[in-house]
Parts: sequence; C-alpha cells; structure tokens
Amino acid sequence: MRPYGWETVSAGRPGSVVVHPEDVLPRLTPFTCGANWAGCCGPSGANGPNLACACGSRLATWAADCMGPNELHLDPVRVHAG
Repeated sequence: MRPYGWETVSAGRPGSVVVHPEDVLPRLTPFTCGANWAGCCGPSGANGPNLACACGSRLATWAADCMGPNELHLDPVRVHAG
C-alpha cells in the first residue's frame, strides 16, 4: 500500500488512456521507425507512438522495457472511448 499523498502517474501523454497491452494486442502492429522501438528488452515508449492500426495510423505507444512498466497508451487525439 502506498503512503497517503503518493500517486501513480502514467508515463504517457496527458489525457491518454492507459490499457493493459494484452487487451489491445495483436489488433495493433509494431510501427518501427528510427528509435521509437528502442529499449533493452522491449520498446521503451520514450520516443513516441510505436503501434499502428490496420490502416497504418500510429495511435498507441507501448512501454514494455525491463526498466519500466508494461503499459500501453492510446493517443487521446486519435482514439476516442465512448
């Protein structure tokens, strides 16, 4: 249990929806361009969107490196939940 006043803050863009990767994968495919898939044991998520939908739109950032959390951020500009 965390002490009072401590919060968990997402590493993603403000307003992004955070989901567990297994809830979205394999519907999204890796979009590897330059360093956006960089990481030791998986994508770090530090270099922008690295997952795309079937039409090719980059709409999510997956952070799954051994140095941080395993979470997937849906871009709030490109994805709407309702």
